[in-house]
Amino acid sequence: MRATYEGLLTVARRRAEDAGGRVSPDPRQCAVGWSAVLAATRRQMAQLQHELKIQDIGQPTSHGDPALMAVAQTLGAASDLLVGSDTVTAAVLRDRDSLTAARGLVADVASIAARAALAVMTSAGKGRRAVEQRSLAAQLESTLNVLEPVAAQRDTQGLGALGGLTTGMPAIGADTFEQIAYAAAQWQRLHEEIPVQDMLTRDLRSMTAQVRTAASHARYLIRAVGTCAPHVGLGDAAVAKLRTATTALHRSDEASMRTAAAWNRHVSDLGGITSLPGEFAFTELHSAIRRTVGLPGGALRPPAELVPDRWTAIAVLRATDELVHAAHRVAAMQKRAVFELVVARRLFVPRIQAIRVDPAYELPTAVPLGRRQRTWLVAERIAFMTRLTEPLTSVTELLAEAAQVCRSLAGTDEECRPMRSEVPMKVARPEPIRARRRVVRPRHDQPDTSPAVELP
Repeated sequence: MRATYEGLLTVARRRAEDAGGRVSPDPRQCAVGWSAVLAATRRQMAQLQHELKIQDIGQPTSHGDPALMAVAQTLGAASDLLVGSDTVTAAVLRDRDSLTAARGLVADVASIAARAALAVMTSAGKGRRAVEQRSLAAQLESTLNVLEPVAAQRDTQGLGALGGLTTGMPAIGADTFEQIAYAAAQWQRLHEEIPVQDMLTRDLRSMTAQVRTAASHARYLIRAVGTCAPHVGLGDAAVAKLRTATTALHRSDEASMRTAAAWNRHVSDLGGITSLPGEFAFTELHSAIRRTVGLPGGALRPPAELVPDRWTAIAVLRATDELVHAAHRVAAMQKRAVFELVVARRLFVPRIQAIRVDPAYELPTAVPLGRRQRTWLVAERIAFMTRLTEPLTSVTELLAEAAQVCRSLAGTDEECRPMRSEVPMKVARPEPIRARRRVVRPRHDQPDTSPAVELP
């Protein structure tokens, strides 16, 4: 996992705050969403050595509210991080101050979600509330009475060592380039945790800008190392690899520009700003890079100041390796999301673009009198999205090339950071158990069917 415990709880709190005003007024959907939040909260409190005595809602049969389900998903991810039974996790969970602060933060997240659901359930007058609304509102009020005293014990100074728990993530250190690697890994992980069905067009457009910005930062760092290569003792082979990576990143920037143009011109867009946790993680990554390569006045540090010696060059190459690897993984996830959204019929194209692929869409369709024919159509086939999928594929392939070169420069092997395959491997099926054939034995009263003479 590439996220800290405190970072996941921070994302959960943001999602709980965003749920205000977005919770569905349907009491059944709200009940399912709150039941998921309550289950995740109770599980995490048990791991933090605290028992919540809250009554369950039951087993509602409906789809959960998306806003509350997003909070439950993040709380579940934070709970999964505490499942590890290594010595470090066990030692951290013995710290009473950290446990108290974590309980307060988890209870605070659940309280915010409960208040968002309660505000919707009590928005109507008492005489107009349904039985389900009154029952759910009473359950939410009793839950708040239990959670608020626990949330009041929250420590604003942080979770201490418990907040830094992570698995498979570069250790954060005082070195600025280690912080870049840490932020890049967290940015990648938070994007990969979001299911495709929760994404909107504005989220994918934001991811395109993030990948392009990350690749530009990586190209500047690589060029700085290449400029100082003679002074830091890098050979001709390393310089050639640096040029290859720079060229691949430059070409990926051009492909990203074409991708952004395709998002603006050929796919319908939903207005607003994305609220995915990867957006906030990228803001932290961008700030970490700007603190490293930027001067107080806004200008960039010269290469000689940024890479003064060989040890700094190695640190820059390692941070760049993690940054390019994260950008490649996010780009690959974005490409996969586009294909899956087309299959789910959730992307749209202009009618004129569909006519270029299939002239049958030029035929007029039956529309009510006085209304214009629709100018946007559902992208039923991936062939309608070639102006988007082609540059997306180019970005992914070029970033994969640059990531491979950066991996060789930094000396990172696949065991230190294993690459997950794009397509799950097929598991070989076991050999079927074949039943033994039955042997029919002739009885003494049956005639002999063997030939009278021996056949040649």
